[in-house]
Amino acid sequence: MSTIERRLDPAEFIRVHRTSMVRRGLVTSIERAGDGSFVLSLSPGERVPVSERYAPSVRALLSC
Repeated sequence: MSTIERRLDPAEFIRVHRTSMVRRGLVTSIERAGDGSFVLSLSPGERVPVSERYAPSVRALLSC
């Protein structure tokens, strides 16, 4: 995943989990799940898990 991350434009993509990256423009919200983990909602209605490691950068994106 690190190789792919280096190839993608960081202005367009954000890493949200050790196995997932998403297009920034599709992010609509981040929620805390019942077990304390985070879930990211995307504009097409999909939900993607967010690890605690990447949650601060996702929250920063949403506060802009």
